[in-house]
Amino acid sequence: PDNSFVLRFSKSILRKLVHHTLKSYDLVLVTNSIQAEKLKSMFPEIHGCLKVVENGISRVRLEGLDKTRKIIQQRSESVRRPYRVSSVGNVGMSFHVETLIHTAAKLPSDDFEFYIVGDGTQLNKAKKLVRNKDLKNIHFIGQLDWNALGKYYSQSDLLYLQVHPDYNTSRPVRLYEYLATGLPLILADNGEAREFALKFDNVFNIEPC
Repeated sequence: PDNSFVLRFSKSILRKLVHHTLKSYDLVLVTNSIQAEKLKSMFPEIHGCLKVVENGISRVRLEGLDKTRKIIQQRSESVRRPYRVSSVGNVGMSFHVETLIHTAAKLPSDDFEFYIVGDGTQLNKAKKLVRNKDLKNIHFIGQLDWNALGKYYSQSDLLYLQVHPDYNTSRPVRLYEYLATGLPLILADNGEAREFALKFDNVFNIEPC
């Protein structure tokens, strides 16, 4: 962020340092085409040694989600229960989970439940906001082992992923997991993640924040 002199000064120094050191590398790897274009425009001299190696998750992880996908497909919808919205992954600045909390405050708690699965630098801030709003329909699950994660995917009705505009050159790894479940996905993003996700069915794109 640019809201203080110290942060602006630090960013300026770091940018100069990166610019200087990039010239000495034989190869620079980025995870998507948006990052590649941004680097090319900022540092034209690295054109000849810039490669895109896309993010992804392991084959074992994707195959592990196959069982979860089958459970979701076979699930009975005849039992009345609250509609479950889940956000899974690191609770950091880039995902700005406060938007989901403000949404939960506007919806009837008897009809909607929200699960925030994961840990991160913004978790305590999110919990404090939930306490201040006295919300009973948001559940913080914390960090889970991969093998326990399928339970929350299979019990969800909708998955939510937001990428704050300051980080819109990223394509979060959790996006691959979300798509593999086959569940409907609300993606709040206007960058790289949107370009990738909209190639798939059941993805609903909205403006972030």
